[in-house]
Amino acid sequence: MTIELDLEYLKEILKTYYKSKSDMAKCIGITRSHLQEVFNGRGVGPKLLEGLKEQANSKGFIYEQCLLPQPIIMGDKKIASIEITDSNNNLLASISSRDIISEKNTTVIVVPHED
Repeated sequence: MTIELDLEYLKEILKTYYKSKSDMAKCIGITRSHLQEVFNGRGVGPKLLEGLKEQANSKGFIYEQCLLPQPIIMGDKKIASIEITDSNNNLLASISSRDIISEKNTTVIVVPHED
């Protein structure tokens, strides 16, 4: 599966931990133009991912949040998330392959697959 980055989170990291895109690129171990490609949704490879992981450990941000969750596979469909709402369209729970977020007094039961 292709690894995709959460570009909004990366922008927050840039603002919080680095002086500029050049500074961020240098710390990660890639060129400034490579980092620009990343912010344009391309250029994700082992060098970038390893550099991000090292920077997360060094700077204190969460590496896993740099990555978009993998899709949930249901039959032949790839699903980004499952949203559960009440009759007034209020969100009760949101489920992705990474986490489950639910309102108070809402129970989400996860049943593991048995091999």
